[in-house]
Amino acid sequence: MIKSIIKTEQFRNEPNFAELVSDIARIKSDWLAPNAFDGLEDTSRDFLLIMLETGCRAGDLTGLAPCDIVLDDPIPHICIGDSIRSKNPDSQRKVPLVGLSLAAANRHPDGFPDCRGYHTLAKLRRFFDRKNLNPGSAPLLAFLRAQYYYRFMCGCHAGIPIVEEMMGWRRVYVLNKPTSLAERQRLATLIMYPVPPHLA
Repeated sequence: MIKSIIKTEQFRNEPNFAELVSDIARIKSDWLAPNAFDGLEDTSRDFLLIMLETGCRAGDLTGLAPCDIVLDDPIPHICIGDSIRSKNPDSQRKVPLVGLSLAAANRHPDGFPDCRGYHTLAKLRRFFDRKNLNPGSAPLLAFLRAQYYYRFMCGCHAGIPIVEEMMGWRRVYVLNKPTSLAERQRLATLIMYPVPPHLA
C-alpha cells in the first residue's frame, strides 16, 4: 500500500496540479471545439483522444496490434501488453473504450503504427503551443494521466486499488477479485467526456 500512496502523492504534488486536473470545463470548450484540431493530422488527434479518455500511456498505444483493438465485442476494449513487452506485469490489462476513445478507435481499427510515443507527444505539444491549448506547464502526458486520475477518483469515488488496475500501475494493494471488464466500462462511462458531432 505504501507505493500506492506515494504514487498518489506524486500526482497531487505535480506543479499546478489543482489547476490542471480541474480544467475539465476548458477541455470541453476548447479541446472539443469544432475547429480546435484544425491543422493536426487525424492520427495524432485520435491518439490524443484515446489517452485523454482512457488514461493510457503513450507506449500503451504505440504497441497496439490490430488484434489488440477489439471493437466487435459487446464491450469494446483494447488489450494492453498482449503484443509488446509491458513496462510491468500490471500494465497488461483490458481497457474499455467509451465516448471519445471508442469513436477514435473506430477510425483506427489497425492501431497507430505511425505514432512513436514521446515523438508524437512532442508534436502534440508544439501544436498546442501554436493553438494556445496547452494545459499549463506540466508535460502533456503527465497532465493527461493526472487528469484521468482526478476524474476517476472524484467521478467514480473509486479507491486506489481500482485506479491502479485501470491505469496499469504496479499494484501493491491487490483486490481480492479483479474488476470485471463490464464494471470497468461502467466506471469509465461515468466520467467520459461528451462526444461532439465532429468527433463522433
